Amino acid sequence: WCSEAYLFAVDIKKFKKINDEESSVFKKEAKSLYEKFFNPKSHLLINVDDSTAKEIKEAVQNGNIHKE
Repeated sequence: WCSEAYLFAVDIKKFKKINDEESSVFKKEAKSLYEKFFNPKSHLLINVDDSTAKEIKEAVQNGNIHKE
């Protein structure tokens, strides 16, 4: 594994433990995950195709975030 993939897996495991998808903590953590792993300026950018990255960005911006 490359370091960013490992760190992403660790952070996602923690994220999935948040029970309430409507809570401010859930939304804050989702935004943090986006900034850390999907923002084009991130140093830990995860390799995903452009359409997936765009979909994730829009979901975070619109607050339409789900664990699945």
